[in-house]
Amino acid sequence: MWITVASILLVLLLISAIIIGRKKFKNGSDNVVSLSQAKKAKTSEPMRGKGASQKCSHCKQPSKKLTFYATPDGRVIGVCASCKPAVERQGLLPI
Repeated sequence: MWITVASILLVLLLISAIIIGRKKFKNGSDNVVSLSQAKKAKTSEPMRGKGASQKCSHCKQPSKKLTFYATPDGRVIGVCASCKPAVERQGLLPI
């Protein structure tokens, strides 16, 4: 009789260990991204470089071509062609 109870408890213990192990494995693999899902997400986003324009850091006007400069405090600014002479007078060098 004791052997039957002990074997039932052992089986229940093994089943619970398997369930807990699967939950840990499942939670640990959440940071793995499927490559096919990542490619689909990339292609569904609009392309920034095709026809999109960014704003100039000085005049805030959208421009298709910006020249990027590093400021003395380490920020990166993008300026359009009309604001380029003002930035070069400040002594900033293009990146």
